Amino acid sequence: MNKIPKKEAVPVILFDSDCLICNRFIHFVIKNDKRNRICFAGLNSTLGIEKRAQLPEHKKNIDSIIFCIAGHSFFYSTAILNILKQMGGFWMLVGRLCWFIPKFLRDWIYRIFAQKRYIFFSEKTYCKIPSPEVSSRFL
Repeated sequence: MNKIPKKEAVPVILFDSDCLICNRFIHFVIKNDKRNRICFAGLNSTLGIEKRAQLPEHKKNIDSIIFCIAGHSFFYSTAILNILKQMGGFWMLVGRLCWFIPKFLRDWIYRIFAQKRYIFFSEKTYCKIPSPEVSSRFL
């Protein structure tokens, strides 16, 4: 079983655990994060609530992915691109290429998709049971 360092030292994805597309993204990260560095927590978990309480007032109610690393929090498309960067390899390259898309356009697309995600994809009605190795990455 992997030993997880102090929660402030590891990259953490906070996600809407009721959202099917968010859960699929988490499983995509689990599958492609070859270094097994990235950890996960639901937005409404103890850690998620604790991390969101530290955010500026206008960011506390974000209900999509938030990426926390080294004392910084990233939102919207910037969160996704930083996650891809942390995954390394091919996905880091994809993330770097996407930085060339202007932030206002990336975030606009992200926000439209996030607002409509329950229309495009239903809420999750099942829970995939992770292996013990993967379970240790959920905080």
